[in-house]
Amino acid sequence: MIIKKCLPVFSLLLLTGCAKESTELQQNAVPNPTESIKVGVLLPFTGYDEGAFAAQKGFELALSEINQAGGINGRPLEYVYRDDHGEPTKALRAAEDLLLSEGVVALTGTIHEHVKLAVSDFARRNQILFLCPSGGSDAFLLPKNVHDYAYRMDVSNYMWVQGLVDAAADLPGSRWAFVAPNYEFGFSFVKDFKRYMAPKRSDFEVVFEQFTPTLKLDAGATLQAIEASKPDVIVTALFGSDHVKLIREGKKRGLFEGREVVASMAGLPEELAVTQDETPVNWLTFGYPVDGLPMERHNQFLESFRAMHEESPKYTSISSYMSVKVLAEAMRNAADITSEAIGQELGSREFDSMFGPIKFDPTTHQSNSPIWIGRTGFVDDKPTLLDWHQIDGASYTLEFANTETQ
Repeated sequence: MIIKKCLPVFSLLLLTGCAKESTELQQNAVPNPTESIKVGVLLPFTGYDEGAFAAQKGFELALSEINQAGGINGRPLEYVYRDDHGEPTKALRAAEDLLLSEGVVALTGTIHEHVKLAVSDFARRNQILFLCPSGGSDAFLLPKNVHDYAYRMDVSNYMWVQGLVDAAADLPGSRWAFVAPNYEFGFSFVKDFKRYMAPKRSDFEVVFEQFTPTLKLDAGATLQAIEASKPDVIVTALFGSDHVKLIREGKKRGLFEGREVVASMAGLPEELAVTQDETPVNWLTFGYPVDGLPMERHNQFLESFRAMHEESPKYTSISSYMSVKVLAEAMRNAADITSEAIGQELGSREFDSMFGPIKFDPTTHQSNSPIWIGRTGFVDDKPTLLDWHQIDGASYTLEFANTETQ
């Protein structure tokens, strides 16, 4: 039994019906051995449908494989979807509905940083397991936010940003310019990049820093200001249409000529699908080399994914796929199908994956998912990540004191 008390969220709305809902849930607490085990999924189908559908496709392939192999000790695993609209308030309403109407035993999904934090807090207060497939802000991992009911599958900012910094530390020039979106992701990316680079380069100087309205970049004015600062290296955390605007305006101005560019996520399939033949060559970035990984199990995953969806996976797809596999394995080995028992398995086991063993850090509940750092380029006229190297996510640690105070 997951819900042991009336849900505190939207308490005025539930005041009259909470006791009835709780009684109904208690009556249904004994599982039918053939009844599906339900997991609630929150995704921004409204507002960021591309990311939501990429995640859903990863979930669907993993579910198909798990259920074809017998499910969870004979019971089918079912994912029930709700639209979180990329907004915390709507995400919490959807999470509440999943618990009360669907009787889910765990929550997963979410893409936006503020939604992840809100759902994690909801999970803490309602004692429902939340396995977050996607990475992002280090705030998810801070001591004040870590609890027994939340785990994260994909890499956190501190992991891949340190990977980028290690690769960028030897770039020529001392003058650095930063441009990023003006919300949690952009702020934390720039903060972390500077924090990790400063000890490595005594000549590290920030000559420009700007946070732009998300997906509303004034490319002309911003790049004119960057150009005026005369940087040696440009670091960008822009994505989507803002990333394309930066590329086009920068090429028109010749801004990138003779300068190194470090781009936060330009090597991810999600971004390469947007930039396509306009993808810059040789930008240092974090990414996912879809067709470049030598692992046989990854090749099998690619084949199965393309057969089911008639397209290649996005980065969001692989983290979602892996999260289902890990959650299913934890369920199979748990003493019972409760958040407490499943969470205990997540925190104590090593899980097999197509990229190698996966473990969750006992302090932060962050997994050691791999990181790929490389350069943008083309193979057979298709944009991709080249000259990449893979890093075990456990290679990097989060410095709590510094993170808490910045």
